[in-house]
Amino acid sequence: MDLLTIKHRPDSEDAFITPDGQLHLRLRAKHGDINQVTCIYGDPYDYEDTFVTNATDSTNEATWLYQAASLVPTLCSQIFDYWELTIQPVNNRLQYAFLVTDNFCDTLLWGERRQVSDTATNRNDPTNYFKFPYMQLTDAAVKPAWLAETVWYQIFPERFNNGNKNNDPSDVLAWNPQAHPTRTAFYGGDLQGIYDQLNYLANLGINGIYLCPIFKAPSNHKYDTADYFQLDPHFGDAATLSKLINKAHQLGMHILFDAVFNHIGFESTQWQDVLRNGQQSPYYDWFLINNPDFLAYATGAKQINVGEKLPYEMFSYEKNMPKLNTQLPAVQNYLYEIGRYWLAEFDIDGWRLDVSDEVDHRFWREFCQQCRDIKSDCYIVGESWKNAQSVLAGDQFNGVMNYPLTDIIKGHFIENKYSQQDLITLINEQYMLYRSQVNECMFNILDSHDTTRLLTACHENVALEKQILAFTYLQLGTPCLYYGDEIGMTGKNDPDCRKCMDWDTTNWDTDLQTFIKQLISLRKTYGLLIQQVNLRWLTSLALPEPLLEFQYSDGNHSLIGIFNTTSTAHLVPSMPGYTVQLQSGYDNTLLAPQGFVIASK
Repeated sequence: MDLLTIKHRPDSEDAFITPDGQLHLRLRAKHGDINQVTCIYGDPYDYEDTFVTNATDSTNEATWLYQAASLVPTLCSQIFDYWELTIQPVNNRLQYAFLVTDNFCDTLLWGERRQVSDTATNRNDPTNYFKFPYMQLTDAAVKPAWLAETVWYQIFPERFNNGNKNNDPSDVLAWNPQAHPTRTAFYGGDLQGIYDQLNYLANLGINGIYLCPIFKAPSNHKYDTADYFQLDPHFGDAATLSKLINKAHQLGMHILFDAVFNHIGFESTQWQDVLRNGQQSPYYDWFLINNPDFLAYATGAKQINVGEKLPYEMFSYEKNMPKLNTQLPAVQNYLYEIGRYWLAEFDIDGWRLDVSDEVDHRFWREFCQQCRDIKSDCYIVGESWKNAQSVLAGDQFNGVMNYPLTDIIKGHFIENKYSQQDLITLINEQYMLYRSQVNECMFNILDSHDTTRLLTACHENVALEKQILAFTYLQLGTPCLYYGDEIGMTGKNDPDCRKCMDWDTTNWDTDLQTFIKQLISLRKTYGLLIQQVNLRWLTSLALPEPLLEFQYSDGNHSLIGIFNTTSTAHLVPSMPGYTVQLQSGYDNTLLAPQGFVIASK
């Protein structure tokens, strides 16, 4: 038994309270090293007196009353196995330890402080148990009930649809989906244009809209916010926004706003006041200024050199995006009010928070709490490109942009740098980083306003794009489609990925659009099954296999996915009782390269 590989931490992804008040436990061990794991658990106050007689004396001994339950092996990787169990305590308190048995039938009692032999004396030692003194339901990571069946559609408002030419910028260009936009180009997309196409989105099956920022800002992307309480006048007014949100809600859609609170824009009232008045400005402390000559850098009179101390903190080296001091109460209150305002006044359904991993945790805890005080089931998702455990413990975000999963999927399907076994290992390890309800809230994207479009990344291979979309929509998390992907739009990295939406239906890939409509329907139908039961891989980790297979089953319903990521066709195993729900490249016998089949029973 390799003791160094065994891991369990309470109050973490290894031991967490579920939204229904149960306790979910995980234990990690070396792959193939452990034969059985049993949890002994009970109320830490439940003892009974036992009368013990020996040759010289008789005494009363307090014996702890416990129960035993077996952990189930769930996911595994090339390095580790994971064992899991969910417990419903009689009372909201619990202590527990593990009996870990290896392949040679040797058993250790694995406790919080020691790993000891399994004896009655050791089982009765209260000092060696993991403990939840009281299970507070408010400590559970929350998930909006509506999220499991939601499929998002990301809209870059300036490029989706121009519905009101009266609010176009003065330098607006003619709408041209074939043009390669520059970073400064305007095409006139607006809120009225989105409103006009809500029925199009509903017909596609979309029931969640993620809007890139719509607040007042000079750029086309609006991440350089000038005023968080005003809509950009080129996008429309409050009446148009209310009309849009109300109709979206009537169609069963949720609305996710995008905001960046790490920094503010050059044209904001606060930063302009600092530029005019320096240290005399009431907003001077709103920013993190390192150099008394910061004005020269802000105006471009002096250059900011890579590697040198920044004259003032900013996003990347963007001098027009000064970082906000979120440890200052005045800044905190200003930003908290923004979060509350749009939830309360316009009934939005959540926030996507840009550059969230550069803002302190104390601020996010309070921001999220104040938002949930307004709307308890709002969805809050952060932008993070790394391990995000520190913001996903239940007191901050529901989920984050799931870029690691995106990289894993592309690494196998497009770049061929990961084998099937690598793919399974990396996905399983990714899932085991977080609590179960957090995995359900991860925001799964394959492309966005920041990245190359999926079809372009696939070298315009539509079969490959379909395969990747199908695989992703069968994963834990909430999937998101980038505008125009459903009709075959292409585009390299930012800004080319921000082309105008093509509303000329003669240019559409209608076969792809029909496929995506079917895929969205399938995801909404089986979303609860995918979110609520354990993923089971049917492909072996030990040896390379021709097909990538996995399954979700709750005993009553089952969903199976089979994918061919090799260069030759392969025979699909018999699936008695299953009905094919969606396929590409499958002739009921053979599965073509870049093909897949999804079946249910």
